[in-house]
Amino acid sequence: MHHLYPTSHLALMTVLVVSLAGCGGDSSSPAVAAPPDATEQPEIALNPLCLGELLIINGVGGVEMSNGFSSGISISGLGSGIQISGMSAVTPRDGIEISPDPAPSCPDADQVEYIYLVADGLPGHDTGTFPNDNAPAAISEQDRTFRVTAHPAIVESVTALDSNRFDGVLANGVPVQMRESFCEAGVDCTSWHVNPLYEPSWFGIDSHNAHTLADGSYHYHGDPGALYNDITPTGATIIGTAADGFPIFGPWIDDGGVIRKVTSSYALKLGERPVNVFVNPGLAGPWTGEYVEDYEYVADSGDLDECNGMSINGLYGYFVTDDFPYLMNCLKGTPDPSFNLAP
Repeated sequence: MHHLYPTSHLALMTVLVVSLAGCGGDSSSPAVAAPPDATEQPEIALNPLCLGELLIINGVGGVEMSNGFSSGISISGLGSGIQISGMSAVTPRDGIEISPDPAPSCPDADQVEYIYLVADGLPGHDTGTFPNDNAPAAISEQDRTFRVTAHPAIVESVTALDSNRFDGVLANGVPVQMRESFCEAGVDCTSWHVNPLYEPSWFGIDSHNAHTLADGSYHYHGDPGALYNDITPTGATIIGTAADGFPIFGPWIDDGGVIRKVTSSYALKLGERPVNVFVNPGLAGPWTGEYVEDYEYVADSGDLDECNGMSINGLYGYFVTDDFPYLMNCLKGTPDPSFNLAP
């Protein structure tokens, strides 16, 4: 049996809101579309007796928090991790009024529709050199507001990943984008998607499996490393949220008292790609892992499903894995439009 300590999706999302505190730059052309305007300002209640949950009710907007209550949930990679026992400062953002006193009671969690994460996209850890020969943009501060549903749900059909959308955002405010927009000459890129981690140097990717978009947006294509403890692991650790609202975990789980890494259920295909070499000359030869389609999902061969996720104690989430697909390979829920790249 797998053990996970967070008991509430809303509580775990609070940790992310706290983690992204104080983010937001002065960019006049944000790379991610902002949530739609609301006709009414949301009501915000901050109540330490409600485990410090940030409740945004019936509206859109965001807040910047410099401190908060974490309900015993820790996130690695941010100093010693977040383990805060009280509220200090809360600052209004975009004209949103914040209650000066704690709410007298805890609103029903069903009233909370969305949670907003304000991020500047700066990693806070060492990075590779940007620009470099294969990633020509320097890392630049962004100004993004990501919106996630407070009540994610698994839908009937999975959502494919897309290079025109971020797939999630991690606790340091840096987004995740699993599909690379690069298209190799002689390859049908509508059916074949390059795997940027097959040969990271081709894309100027650094040791955190990240590089930059043309606008300077630093983003991860795989395991970020710096956001969880890989030396003395302690089980499932929340490191971010996917675009559909489900959490993203580091690679470790507590499996009946044994701390171990989760395993992917994908395997490299055997043989050679069945392609017309006259139409796709660049694809001729064996399945190498250079393309996402070089891998196949083998049910029950590992811990995780086709999207690289599983449920622990009733809470579904995506996991970091050493092997393909590294993070998610599809989305089980509906991604929010705030993760779309701006046109």
